[in-house]
Amino acid sequence: RGETEHVIDSTGTSPTLTETLGLRPDSATISGQLLLNPEGDNSNFLVAENQLLVEGALEIPLTGWAQGLTWRDTITGAISQELNAGVNPPLDWQDVESATIRFIATNGWPLGVAMQVRFLDGNDIALDSLYASEEQDSFQIAAGQVDGSLSPANMEFGRVTQPQQEIMDLVLKRDQARELLNMDCQGIEIVLMSNTFEAAEGEVVRFFPDDILSMQVSARLDFEISMDPG
Repeated sequence: RGETEHVIDSTGTSPTLTETLGLRPDSATISGQLLLNPEGDNSNFLVAENQLLVEGALEIPLTGWAQGLTWRDTITGAISQELNAGVNPPLDWQDVESATIRFIATNGWPLGVAMQVRFLDGNDIALDSLYASEEQDSFQIAAGQVDGSLSPANMEFGRVTQPQQEIMDLVLKRDQARELLNMDCQGIEIVLMSNTFEAAEGEVVRFFPDDILSMQVSARLDFEISMDPG
């Protein structure tokens, strides 16, 4: 399990990030109200040593839309060896009914995600993929829930209020699992293809610093054992 940081630069963006950041505001106005003796107690005094301390933070969410945005990340590890180590004598692969690779995604982004997975060898060359191109709707991760009742002027507008969790299982029958073993799989490349709500119509969403998409991967072996009464 690891963490990866992705960097977005000006490549393929319009306007470029440089142009976008050039539109940054040059000032901010903070307004408030100071109440003296709100309880009606008039026995307090202000002296020269008194101080009023205010702490604040200015959070500017990333606002826009995305269509066809692709993220790639690689989980390295001896996948084939780990699966093989899960079968211990006296059991062997003839006793294995299936192998299940489970993906648990928690989507805190305001965009839907289609997932593709490629199994890699030691040279990061793709050996096989999770599904064929014509089956691209097989693994979909729904967007996090957004409160659409807020006004665009509200700073909470567009914030994901409820992340969406999806559990996706890739079930390999005995022969398919043995093929994965013979591939000598040394890693898994996860490809996420993203679109925001109504991106084709240019409807914008907001991304906040605490918006996170997390992915967990696990594997399970199911056995089918025939008991010999003799």
